[in-house]
Amino acid sequence: YNLPNFPRDPIHLLQQPVASLHKQTLALDRHLDPRGPGTKDGQGVEESTVALGEIRDAVAKIDGLVKALLRRVGKQGNDLPEWIDLHDLIQQELDLLEAEGVFTHGLRLSIELRAALPLIFGVYSDFAEVFSHLIQHAVTAPTQGEILYIRSRSEDDCFVIEVEDQCGPIPPEYLARAFEPFSGLSEEAPVLGVRKPGAGLPGCTQLMAAYRGTASVRNHESGTLAEIKIPLR
Repeated sequence: YNLPNFPRDPIHLLQQPVASLHKQTLALDRHLDPRGPGTKDGQGVEESTVALGEIRDAVAKIDGLVKALLRRVGKQGNDLPEWIDLHDLIQQELDLLEAEGVFTHGLRLSIELRAALPLIFGVYSDFAEVFSHLIQHAVTAPTQGEILYIRSRSEDDCFVIEVEDQCGPIPPEYLARAFEPFSGLSEEAPVLGVRKPGAGLPGCTQLMAAYRGTASVRNHESGTLAEIKIPLR
């Protein structure tokens, strides 16, 4: 498929899992070869188990990335509700955002996905768009060596996603309007050195409303902390 929005070939994302699949398949063939040591008397059983586990992981990663790529180019229905593993979605979208060049050189990611129950029934594109808005807000002006923190957790029967950046604080008057639709259209010209909320944040509240979820952003340490909460009941 023609993917004009990707500065780099997104197929490179599949190279590692495909290479792992090839390597572990060869290893499994070697262990099961009747002319080789095989698994007689337990020999090679542990190695075969490891190989099978890595093959399953590689197949799952390939499957997830291919589906995510197809959704991006409109070749697979992304408006149909389905059971979504939000942790898998976050990992897939981070890979695609990297391929799109969203993350500048020197930006480091710290990912802590600790929510106990990441499954939710919904539309994949809704959550992918919300997550993309949070990331776009967080990378407004990254500096060399900056860390972008991406976390998930469970809280009061809610699935919570946090994106914490180090791009500097936002004046309270701008934070108060961060989720107002079209709030940026009537604002004055940008002031040098003054940060404003990401333009996609209003879309987060609109998309989350369908799931009775909420979105918020506040100043936190040397940047901001954007958060969405999605009820699981």
